[in-house]
Amino acid sequence: MPQKNYKGKLGNKIFFLMALIGVVPLVVAAGLTEYVVTNSHRDDVAKLESAVLLQKGIEIENFINGSILSQTRVLVPFTQSINVATSAQAFVLKQTFVALPFLASESFVNLSGMETARADRTHLDGYPASALQDMSGTTAFQQAKQGHSYIGPVSYDSNNTPMVTFASAVQSDTGEIIGVVIGSAYLSNIQSIVASGQIGNTGYLYLVDQDGNMIAGGMGFAGKSGSSITASLSIVKKVLAGETLTTPETQMRYVSAEGEPVIGAAIPLTDHGAWGLVAEWPAKEADAVVSALLVRDVIVLVGVLLAVIILSILATLFITRPIKKLEKGTAHVAEGKFDEGVSIETGDELEELGESFNKMVMGLKELEQLKDEIVFIAAHELRTPVAAMKGYLTLILEGTTGDITEGTRDYITKVIASNQRLIQLVNDLLEVARSQAGRLTIKVAPLALAAPIGSVLDELKALADEKGTKMVYEPPANLPNVLGDGDRIKEVVINLVGNAIKYMGGAGTITITNEAKGDEVITHIADTGLGMSKEAQGKLFEKFYRVQTDKTKDITGTGLGLFIVKQIVEKMNGRIWVESEEGKGSVFSFSLPIAK
Repeated sequence: MPQKNYKGKLGNKIFFLMALIGVVPLVVAAGLTEYVVTNSHRDDVAKLESAVLLQKGIEIENFINGSILSQTRVLVPFTQSINVATSAQAFVLKQTFVALPFLASESFVNLSGMETARADRTHLDGYPASALQDMSGTTAFQQAKQGHSYIGPVSYDSNNTPMVTFASAVQSDTGEIIGVVIGSAYLSNIQSIVASGQIGNTGYLYLVDQDGNMIAGGMGFAGKSGSSITASLSIVKKVLAGETLTTPETQMRYVSAEGEPVIGAAIPLTDHGAWGLVAEWPAKEADAVVSALLVRDVIVLVGVLLAVIILSILATLFITRPIKKLEKGTAHVAEGKFDEGVSIETGDELEELGESFNKMVMGLKELEQLKDEIVFIAAHELRTPVAAMKGYLTLILEGTTGDITEGTRDYITKVIASNQRLIQLVNDLLEVARSQAGRLTIKVAPLALAAPIGSVLDELKALADEKGTKMVYEPPANLPNVLGDGDRIKEVVINLVGNAIKYMGGAGTITITNEAKGDEVITHIADTGLGMSKEAQGKLFEKFYRVQTDKTKDITGTGLGLFIVKQIVEKMNGRIWVESEEGKGSVFSFSLPIAK
């Protein structure tokens, strides 16, 4: 069953759990706060703009009704009939212009629609009778004759000063309509009304006429009277259509005519025509409070997030570090190393777990030592009788005890072969027991690596020739000496080359090479044999492990040779490894330190 990879999962769980506990409530709280503050801010902005608009709308209406219409009615001195002397009418008009500086022109009209007197700023003493006009066909006259005050569409003079035509009825003391006053008035006074409507430090108002042209603008607005720069704005179109835009739901965010993001509100002024009063507050200032709150929340959130990350990492290390030590300890136990316990000092259950683990390792070490001792004694005791058996059987086979039949000779030969395998097993068990018990003798000294390798190849030549295997070895001319035990190196090479011959699977080639690399010499033993799987390579140097396939099932062995080889190489401060692919042979490599 393949081993699952759980690396890092507990640490990740702890980290994300702490992050979840620490950050999510803060994010939710910040989000709710932002939501509440934003909605409250929208209400406040809408209320402020609405209050300023309504106040200035009333002031504009008061100017129209109280200054233009009412005062002109008051100044008409007629009680019985408008048909008084023209000179008297001219005098009244002149006094009216003095009293009302916003007047541009004014005329008295009888009920037939004929002007009886007319004056303007350039003719304060009035026009001659020949210049008087018939006003009966005008809308202003018709409405005023019916008793309705009239304010006409906004127009602009040559200086782009906005002005309107007005008309009102002249009534007697008894309330009878006896004539009409028609005139035109400048709207310059409205400019000061609109300009005083400031919102915050940078917010402003502007008033537009029926066509969207600007009548008056606040101090923060660069547009001039009569300009049409606002006519295309959506908010202007809506307010001129009669919509009131003063609630949080109807106020608008858009880019103003001056190219600045603003929050806009508007009210229509419809008593005397389709006018629109618009308030614009630059979003930069209007949202300054919310923006500052957002920045503060982001800073706090980032700070808390960093703190949570740091604390999560520390907590993860605090919990997982002892577990990593236990994991490393179990790996040593799995390798048969019982000399290293684990040191966990946390003052809690993890420390108790570490102590329990150490007790378990000590128990396993004692069992391993007892097992090795038993194996060593048993193997040592077996060594003498099996050697004696081999000796007596050899004597019988050689005829020393008398002639034997061919059948008996065949049986004894097979018994000697089995006895030889038993001797090999006993020797391997003794080597393993010595290694496990620390009794494996290694005598390290500088030596030339080519000598023990060449000696092994000479010993195994007969076996290789028998199997049809060619062995190739050409040591480099300047190969440095290594630190090692010559006899033990021979054991290593005998085992590796012998295995290569056994697992060749037929005729083939074994190539041995040496290379100096860094501070070590590496010996490669490559064959063209059966090869092995990745799974087999991972277990190859374990005790009693043998590669089991259909092609290797009949090859004999104890499964201890490579384990012993690994122990020998490592005790000489070297390394050993294998690279292989099924059907394409194997390369066994071991390194030894260079003799300085």
